[in-house]
Order: sequence, then structure tokens, then C-alpha cells
Amino acid sequence: KPYAHTFISSYDSSSPISSYPIKDIYFQSARRRDEIKSIIFLGGSQGAVAINNLALELAPVLNEKGIKIIHQAGERNIQKVQEEYIHLGIEADVFGFSDKLAEYIAKADFAVARAGASTLWELSANGLPALYIPYPYAASDHQYYNAKFLVDQNLAWLIRESELDSSKVLEILDQDISKISAKLIDSVNPNGAKEIAKLIALLELYGDFKVICVPPTTNALGVSLICDLDSEIESPTVGYNMDGDFVLSSVGDGNLDIPA
Repeated sequence: KPYAHTFISSYDSSSPISSYPIKDIYFQSARRRDEIKSIIFLGGSQGAVAINNLALELAPVLNEKGIKIIHQAGERNIQKVQEEYIHLGIEADVFGFSDKLAEYIAKADFAVARAGASTLWELSANGLPALYIPYPYAASDHQYYNAKFLVDQNLAWLIRESELDSSKVLEILDQDISKISAKLIDSVNPNGAKEIAKLIALLELYGDFKVICVPPTTNALGVSLICDLDSEIESPTVGYNMDGDFVLSSVGDGNLDIPA
């Protein structure tokens, strides 16, 4: 930041743009949640042991309340977590990596999740109230401060992993989520990506700057550096954990399975 001409941040009041770039699908499927009929536990595609354990501990009570469980347990933990639910006699929708994550989120009425920036703003754009459990080893504890930004506006709940207590979580689930859900939808600008792009274009046009465009994922950046990518699909396609005429998969459901 000290060396930047312009600093854009959704958490900094001095930022010329406060919007965060979010996929349209989260806005398109946004809805106001009035009661909790389903809950999604999000530990990321690699999973989070603390969130997995919390979900399993809460499962009997949630089941008694008639609350459906959607659980992103992580690729390495799917079998173990599924077996635990079977042992408990509870039906849960368990998955690891999924390119349909937005659909799972849209079905849920409440989320328990890590507090990475993308997760936080995607849930907010969808109007999904959430309890955030920050990854305790994140650089500069940034996940804690991501979540605190919403908590300070009474738009979310926050518990550190070391302070996790299922009784605290159940108390949160008994609170009114309707107003928070509505406020979350109103708090997020759907044009964040466009606003940022326009500002960058103006800086390049009128300033002594050169713009470097970084693709949205590490894999995309790596592929773009070693491959000549077409802007339009005019021939058979290869997908990596995505649809294509030939699919490379790290999760065992493609034409050719390869490690992540």
C-alpha cells in the first residue's frame, strides 16, 4: 500500500471503490432468508477439520430441528465424514470440490465458513447469513479482520477456532436472520468488477502506468503462461475440473485422472 498510486480495498474507507468483484450467479440466486431450514458448512475444497468436527457435533441437534445439512468436507475427508453421518443415522449432502458451489450456497439458509475474502463476499451477495471461523494461520490474521468487518456492522457472526463451542453456535442459529439477510443483499454492489476495471483503464489511459491482468485463479495463470489460449471455442476443448470434450480431473470423475 505505501508504494501504490491507487489502493482498492473493500475494507478500507479511503478506497475509491469499496466493491468486490463477485460472479453474477451469486446475485442472480440471491434471496432473503427468513428461517433456517438448511445449513451449509464450508471448509473449502481441501476441507477444514475444525468445521468438519463442528458439523458432526451439531448434526444430531440439527436433525432433530429438521434442518438439512450441506457439507463441503474436502476431497481427502469425504469418505470419513460420510461414514460419520451414516453412523449417526443422519442424511447429509457431503462433497469436496464442486463447480456447482454457487448452487449449494443458494439452497442454504445459513453458512458456517472460513473467512477468505471471496467466500465472505459471495455469501453476502447471495444474502446468506453466516458464522465465520477464520483460518487461524492466515497471513496477518486477515481472515479474522475480513469477518470482523461484517460483524462490526451486525451483518455476521464470528468465533475463533480456538473458542469454538457448539452451544454458542446453537444460540446463534436461534437468532433472527431475516433482517441480516436483507441487509447483506443491499450492502453489496453487483458492479464491483466493472468499477475496478474502469478505474484501472483510466489509470492506464491518463497515467504513466502499465496494466498487468492476473487471471482469477493460479491454475488459469499457469495455463495462460504455457498455452496459446483461444478467445472463442472453435474446436474440441479440454477441461480441468470443468466441462469439456475431454476432462482432466483431480477428483476422479474425468476422462483422465491426475493429481491436483
